[in-house]
This record gives sequence, C-alpha cells and structure tokens, in this order.
Amino acid sequence: MNQIWRVLIFTTVLYSGLTLYCFATDMSQGLQCPPGWNDNVAARGNDLIKQCVSPSQDAFIELYAAPGAEVPLGKLLKIWASEMTKKGLPFQDFVSEQPGHVSGYPAVTRVYSGHTRNGAYFDSSLVASRYHGVNYIFQGLSLKGHEQARQQMRHAMNTWYYPGVSQQNNNSPYDTLPLGSGSTNTPYGNDPYGNTPQNFQVPTSIKVDRHGNGCDAMLKIYDNFGHHIMDYQSSYVGTHPFNDTQLGWDWTKKKYRNFFKITVHNYSDSEIRFVKLITNSYKPLTKYCTRPNGSKYPCGTSRVSTYIYNDIATAFEVDRRKTNVLLPGKSSVKQGSFWSSANDFRGKTNKYTYYFKYKGKTFSFEACRTYR
Repeated sequence: MNQIWRVLIFTTVLYSGLTLYCFATDMSQGLQCPPGWNDNVAARGNDLIKQCVSPSQDAFIELYAAPGAEVPLGKLLKIWASEMTKKGLPFQDFVSEQPGHVSGYPAVTRVYSGHTRNGAYFDSSLVASRYHGVNYIFQGLSLKGHEQARQQMRHAMNTWYYPGVSQQNNNSPYDTLPLGSGSTNTPYGNDPYGNTPQNFQVPTSIKVDRHGNGCDAMLKIYDNFGHHIMDYQSSYVGTHPFNDTQLGWDWTKKKYRNFFKITVHNYSDSEIRFVKLITNSYKPLTKYCTRPNGSKYPCGTSRVSTYIYNDIATAFEVDRRKTNVLLPGKSSVKQGSFWSSANDFRGKTNKYTYYFKYKGKTFSFEACRTYR
C-alpha cells in the first residue's frame, strides 16, 4: 500500500499546468480534512493548496488553485482528467457529470473509476469551480471497496467552501455542496435528511429476476436495497461464431458445436469483480494438469469443475480487452462455445454458478446453457 501511495503522491504533486498563486485569504481553510486524516502541509506548493491523507493511506483529497482565463468548467475537468491519467492516476473511465455550486458559485462535478499503473483500482472524484478570477479543482481518490474512506472523502468534498464569501452567499445548507445535496437526481450527495447514499450502503444479499424462458433468459440482479447491480444473459447464437474472437480450437473441424453470446452490463456505482466459476455439467469433463514445462495433460474427469478467474482465465471482454473487472456503466460481450465429437449433448443442460465481489462482499448467482 505504501508503494501505491508514493506513486499517487508523486504523480499528483508533479502536475504543473497551473501557476502558483498567493491569496490574501487562506483558501485552504475552506477544505477540512476528515477526522483523523493527516493534513500534509509539507506537500503544499505547485498550485496545491491543501492535501489530506487518510490514516490507512487508502484515500486522499487535494485542492488546487490558480488564476487564469475562464474556461468552461466541464472542459477544464476533461483536460485535468486526461493529464492526470497520463501521469498514472485513475481517471480512465468516466462515470457521471453533474452541475452544482461552491458557496453559491457555479461548479461541475465529475465521477470516474480507474486504476493506477500497478493495477490498483480507485473511485475518483473531481470538482471544478471559479471564484474571483481563480480556477479551483478539488480532487479525491479512494481505493475500490474502502467505503468508509470514500464516504469521508465525499463528505469533505460536499462541505468545501470559499472562505471570505459574504454571509448572504453562504446562508443556505446547499450552497457549499458541489453535488446539490438533497436533490432526487443526486446519487452521491450527502443527504441532510439522513438518507444513506447508494454508494455508501453495503449490501447483505442479492435478488435475481428472470426475464424470459429457459437458459436464454435475461437475469437482472439487484441488491437488498433494491439497487440494480447488473444484467447477465447467455443466449444461443447457432453453430457459427458471432464474432472473430480466437477460440483456441478449429470450430470448422468440429461437426457438433454450439456458440453462445454472453452479455453482462454493470448498472451499479461500483466495480463488479468475478472471482470464481463452478460448472456442473451433464456429463464428466476431462480435467487437465500442467507439467513443469507448461504443457497440459489429461489427469482425470469430473462432473463438477471449479475455475478461479485470474490473468489467464477471464470472465469479461470489454472493448476486446479481457478482464475480470466490470467498471460502472461498462458492458462485456464475450463468446461462449462448446463442441463434442458425438451428437450426445442435444437437449442437455450445464449449470454455472458465478461468484462475484461487489462493494466488499462476495455473492453468487446461477445460470445455465441448453445445447441444441
């Protein structure tokens, strides 16, 4: 974790696209570090006016400022996210954008999800605002699944204000909240009436709704709060591949074969990571072991097989990239296939149990394939 943190801090403070500006008012006072976080005063400079680091070093927040030309706030955030991504920070996947305000001044909030160069996944938030000829950017990152750190980071963001703004501009409980807390279309706001935001609720169970008949049915998966997590569907597409994905076997030489289109979409605000698959087949399948030189050889048969997803065995294919992590708003389209040397599989069904991690918890659901 310390190594991850050194990479993040180093790449963050290197950013020098803005010009350092000295303020008569100490603007750092407008951003309060969450309780127990370290106010890293030594990091200030190079446009960074405040940095707070969580005790576990799994999250940090920063406030940057510089005078300059007025740029549309959304465009400013796009440029910022692009530059930060080039420097190794986790802003690869845009999730949402929302207008708001800081002490009554217009602001734009963007939510991202992404990974650092060493593969650590983060939730990332940016807020841009402009006050008295100065551009301000709030930046907050927290490791995926670390809900307490993310909640503290979001609260700090929502309570950020401009010191020195007259009381008449700052007399509403909503004026300092970039996300417009309390709005019905604000999934990440800190609700003053005590409602818990979706991304801070840790589910304890899931519910699967089937839409359609048989193994081709669409599975809609919800958590116990009623939030839509994902859709899963494995549909039969015929005896030919539906795309040009490499299969690892020559399908043209197999007389009996089936192909399936496996589609998964993440509707939640958190990543979904598939970790394991258990297959219960209608007939025993050959199991393979690996020799020291890496070659495979048959070493038994089993009706029930367990597959642990890793760098080689992957569950998803997103934009032609193999992965086991499906980020918010992303879809996976993957080809499934099956062949047999004899026509003894027609009408038979294999059952699949998928295990996935969501918001720090592991859940499972069942699917199947019926062979034609």
